[in-house]
Amino acid sequence: MASQEERRVECLFLRGRKKDNIIEPIRIGIIGTGVIVSLMHWPALALLSEDFRVVSLCNRTQAKAERLADVIQKDTGVRPNIYEDYHRMLACGEIDAVPLALPASFLTQGSSDVRQYAQEGRGSVPVR
Repeated sequence: MASQEERRVECLFLRGRKKDNIIEPIRIGIIGTGVIVSLMHWPALALLSEDFRVVSLCNRTQAKAERLADVIQKDTGVRPNIYEDYHRMLACGEIDAVPLALPASFLTQGSSDVRQYAQEGRGSVPVR
């Protein structure tokens, strides 16, 4: 069984966004807000802020999500929404892509749930 520190990240794209022939930033909803996201993923996304915007965070430990939301708000001026249940985050309709930064023991179920959400017509078929 994998420890909490052992993380694997998978990104499933739900839908593309184009408005008035201008491609808008991809709205990211991150599932899992542990150390790998804080140290690697958020800094990379922050550098690519013209292309990506983190709009939602989900973690079963709300305090971890709140800490990352504080950092994102400090860096961007916009605070992402916080969820403890990723099903609710997926249903909100505000995200285009979902990086899964989960312990290996939760990754299969999380990936399956995101894929099912996309295939049920609430987003396009995801790309791995």
